[in-house]
Amino acid sequence: RTLPSRELEFELVDGDPRALVALARRTVSEHGVWLLAESKGARGDRLRYGDAVVGTRAVKSRTASLDPSMNDHRRLQAIVASIATPMLANAGALAAGDRSDDVIHQLRVAIRRFRTVSRELGWMSPAFERRWETPLVDVFRVLGAWRDRDSVAAGMATPLARAGSPLPVLGTRDAPDRDPVVLA
Repeated sequence: RTLPSRELEFELVDGDPRALVALARRTVSEHGVWLLAESKGARGDRLRYGDAVVGTRAVKSRTASLDPSMNDHRRLQAIVASIATPMLANAGALAAGDRSDDVIHQLRVAIRRFRTVSRELGWMSPAFERRWETPLVDVFRVLGAWRDRDSVAAGMATPLARAGSPLPVLGTRDAPDRDPVVLA
């Protein structure tokens, strides 16, 4: 089996981490790259055993590890990290071509959790930025429309046809024909 691999790695040897983040952001916006959280080992297992044996690429959220000694800022960091891991993993799987229901569902779950944390716990750190709200809402809606078109509506097509009903026109309200990978 083969799997195309085009990988670019940035490593900060020393200096200001913000410069590395700025470089990564420019590379994403100018060259269309994305973050892939799946490890090389997991990709190797996928090649060796196939997707059916390894299972879905969808990554589920886990409960944050919190310690009573943590201050509010550290607590918020732990909570956001527990959400960002599956969000990045599922977004990377989607960008890599996995449009399965489970990947889309888990990405939407992570986005919904992040938005809730932002709204309810953002006060815990003055450094917490809310500028991601609008893009996350847009992606959440497009992913929902994709799910509705590819799963819900597609599953209803046969029963509707049997009942003599005209088939619904898909791809209108929330533009499910827009590719969530290129939405940004």
